[in-house]
Amino acid sequence: MRMFVVFEKRERLRHIGHLDILRTMQRALRRSGLPIAYSKGFNPHMLIGFASALSVGASGENELMEIELTEDFSPEEVCQKLAPALPEDISVRKAGKLDEKSPSLMAMVAAAVWRISFLEENAVDIVKQMTVLLSSDTIMAVRKTKSGEKEVNIKNAIYDFHAEEESCTVMLSQEEGITCKPSMLLQGYAKTFDLPEIPRVKLTRLYLMTRTPSGALERLDSALCANS
Repeated sequence: MRMFVVFEKRERLRHIGHLDILRTMQRALRRSGLPIAYSKGFNPHMLIGFASALSVGASGENELMEIELTEDFSPEEVCQKLAPALPEDISVRKAGKLDEKSPSLMAMVAAAVWRISFLEENAVDIVKQMTVLLSSDTIMAVRKTKSGEKEVNIKNAIYDFHAEEESCTVMLSQEEGITCKPSMLLQGYAKTFDLPEIPRVKLTRLYLMTRTPSGALERLDSALCANS
């Protein structure tokens, strides 16, 4: 039985890496008493996966995890059992059932929506400059590939941008070939305005996006809940 779990990784854990989050979830699942399925073979491991690894230094409000159970449980029962087993700064928001034939959560992700809060004294000016940057046709940044680093134009990987007073919300592609991270956008900003280093920021991933059959973008957690 495949289940998805929506959880929050709060700001105090922003410097905890993905592998530590994985281990934390594995321990919590064991403590919860849920009948987690394991792989076969000489080195069986818990069948657990994440829609998208969250970068070190970032918090996440609607992160997605997939688990497989050996028995039927309702989404409410999964939440009730898992929530008390988690540390204080990770909380379960909701859960639901996944169709056995549906692709992995990772394969469903098309984009991510981030809030970038600027911590510099001139945060208001930075946001104004970011707005100017996003109106241009070219935003150059370095993308790391298997063959090395490559300078690319990330403009087409920025699907949406909304400026606030000292922060901005941006939707960045996570689709193959046009993946973009907040660090790349900030790098492009620093390069465009000839800054010695990127500004200090607080990063929060608000939610992940997926493609509908028609090609439109919608929140992945909402789509999963609607089909659960």
